[in-house]
Amino acid sequence: MLTHTEQDYTQAVALLDSLIDIVGENEKHPLASLMELIGVLIEQYENAYIPEITDNEKRIRRISCTV
Repeated sequence: MLTHTEQDYTQAVALLDSLIDIVGENEKHPLASLMELIGVLIEQYENAYIPEITDNEKRIRRISCTV
């Protein structure tokens, strides 16, 4: 499963959530490597398509929340 679209991304996140529920922190679980792979694909999508919030944007959001 490659994450090329927002729908792919949404499905990958749902799959990862399910795998986390099943695998937990058991690194020896048979699905642990799949969980890691899905996490990498999600991270690659986020790096390519979802802009990071800059420090300045974080400050602005904190100020607007306190006003």
